[in-house]
Amino acid sequence: MSEFNGGLKFQVFNGGIARPAANAKILLYDGESLINTLFTNSDGESETLPLPAPAEIFSTEGGEKPYSVYNAQISFDGAESLFIEGIQIFPNVISIQKADLFEGQTELIVIDAPSLWANDAEKIPEDEVKPLPEDEGFVVLDRVVVPDFVVPCFRVVVINCYNLLKRDVYRVF
Repeated sequence: MSEFNGGLKFQVFNGGIARPAANAKILLYDGESLINTLFTNSDGESETLPLPAPAEIFSTEGGEKPYSVYNAQISFDGAESLFIEGIQIFPNVISIQKADLFEGQTELIVIDAPSLWANDAEKIPEDEVKPLPEDEGFVVLDRVVVPDFVVPCFRVVVINCYNLLKRDVYRVF
């Protein structure tokens, strides 16, 4: 890692009632080692913590992944712990990690790597030209066609106006 800093801020809520979790304890890990302990304020927000992140140039040129990864354990009175793995910190960006804590429920959230950096399973090959569905009265054109003119249908408008007038006439008498 280098001197390029990103930031991380937590927003913690009591998920059962959607109320900010004041004084929630957040343990932040870099891999297996504890690097910081944070507490939330009355709004359920932690202070913004500056964290090292790779240089911004890796976002455009490739090579090294353009973010650093951290893990967190969040706990709150009356709720079970929440574990979050894979929090991504980018340079010159403040990442906001939201967390909902539920009573009696320990949860693990794993944030996967973005598809540019993950080793995704191979895609299932598809035919470039697919058979058309059976004729259902609709036509699918192979190119965009813009009509020369459009014929408006006034019939519906006239009938609706007539019904409105008729209703008003009955109301008057």
